[in-house]
Amino acid sequence: MQSKLFLSFIFICFLQACASGSLVNDLKSEGELFENAQIYLEQKNYPLAITQLETLESRFPFGLYSNEVKLQLIYSHYQNRAYTIAALHAERFIRFSLDHEQLDYAYFVKAMSYYSQ
Repeated sequence: MQSKLFLSFIFICFLQACASGSLVNDLKSEGELFENAQIYLEQKNYPLAITQLETLESRFPFGLYSNEVKLQLIYSHYQNRAYTIAALHAERFIRFSLDHEQLDYAYFVKAMSYYSQ
């Protein structure tokens, strides 16, 4: 079961990477991408927020906003009703951020994602 989820996640990430070839996002800085993602989150436009956050995460994996981006990806996928992807992002955050202050939030959204499925 988990291998199917993992393979589905990899396939979706691959499709997303192939589809997001916009030149506009390539020219934006880390701060601009993060601000755009925040605007989309405030507007509850989760698909565009996910696109901005994934672009930010792929271009700046160790940037100033890296942990915040990971948490917002979990939230955005959950709100977009992509519960499997939200749970996978939460599991990845839990695995790599054991000492983060928002670790309990990642556990909570992971549990709610499994419950919602």
